[in-house]
Amino acid sequence: MNKYQNLLSRISKEFSIYKGDNEEINKWKSRIIYSLLGRMALASLFDTDYGTEEEEDSSITHMKRRINKVFASYQDMYPELKTLLPMDSTELAEEVYDIFLNTGVIYHRPNRVVMSSKSDSIVNEIKFTRGYELDSKQKISGLGTYEQFPGQENKDQFINMFQLENIMLSQLWDIYTKKAKWDTIDINADIEYLRTKPPYNKGYWTNNIDKTGEISILKIKTKGTYLYYLYKYENKLYASELPQWLVENNNKRLLTNACLRKRDVLPPTKYKIDGDLVYIEFQYLPPQSVLYLWKLYSWPRLMKKLPYDFKRICDRKVFESIKTVMIQLGYKFIEE
Repeated sequence: MNKYQNLLSRISKEFSIYKGDNEEINKWKSRIIYSLLGRMALASLFDTDYGTEEEEDSSITHMKRRINKVFASYQDMYPELKTLLPMDSTELAEEVYDIFLNTGVIYHRPNRVVMSSKSDSIVNEIKFTRGYELDSKQKISGLGTYEQFPGQENKDQFINMFQLENIMLSQLWDIYTKKAKWDTIDINADIEYLRTKPPYNKGYWTNNIDKTGEISILKIKTKGTYLYYLYKYENKLYASELPQWLVENNNKRLLTNACLRKRDVLPPTKYKIDGDLVYIEFQYLPPQSVLYLWKLYSWPRLMKKLPYDFKRICDRKVFESIKTVMIQLGYKFIEE
């Protein structure tokens, strides 16, 4: 940490990126660089001269190139991190861009992206911020910014800010199953059924039908894609097709989580506290909007190969605040 006039130490203090009590110093360094790349990516959106005609066509390209250039510089400056950071920064640049885009930090305009307007919400004396001026005093967990702020809490505002479903998972399942319109379906079709009993490390889908009579989810492969249905087995297989918008782009995980939560078989998220850090392990991937919220405010446990979604590292105070909201929505946690 003493190289280059304590550069990484100064960055960590600037953004309150704390080292875990038992964390290896090089892993701490890699987290600092990861967060810095996020700040540099956002700073690139305010460049008025992209430097080349090719880059002028797209601020998306410019953002990713900025990440690549800054990353290459830090690779040269800190060769001891070679085994922890990606050899190729392309995946890293894509990951940062993807997280910012899917959490509303940036949004598309024709041929470019811009930073979102200023917004914030407070949970457990943590103000989650978005669109703030880059020179304002901010703390960082992962790529997400926040402040410690003892103001009036507003969880609903937080839920809206990150486009979460403001309803408990089990209640959400009740809503969609009540809308079902049942019809018989050919059981010999190319069908996969949602796995409704642990362990889930063998995949979330199985060839074995659930014959308990409880409502679950199936998918049928057709013309290179999948159609998704609610189903129940009552001597015959009955199904009700789900609208495409509800299941596309991994949105289906909202329903699969809701189904398992209703049956009380959705695995809890494991976590382990290490000083100012929390190590998170998802035993079942949460819905898309929830996952991206966690990805915004955490670091991947391993950066060598991205994306790395199941195991994350989060600032402890930020974790406790997000966990409070997640419990309200029906998710469970267990401390190791």
